[in-house]
Amino acid sequence: MQEASFNNNAPAVDVINFSIAGDGPHNFTPASELPDIDDPLTIDGYTQGDSTPAILTDDARENTLAFGTNAVLKIVLGGASAL
Repeated sequence: MQEASFNNNAPAVDVINFSIAGDGPHNFTPASELPDIDDPLTIDGYTQGDSTPAILTDDARENTLAFGTNAVLKIVLGGASAL
């Protein structure tokens, strides 16, 4: 996030993708506030697991239902400790 703010490549949008080993979900619980985001940035948790296309069990998936959800979250950001 800090690199995205410092690289000053506007109007391009920086993207943070994930490829963490293991099935997950991978939980991130920052102990303090995250830095401000000063430039356009996409944090795409749905990229987690895409490095092994033949193995779907480790893939995050977006919701495709009109009602309810079938999303699979593999990246979880919790902010309870960042008070």
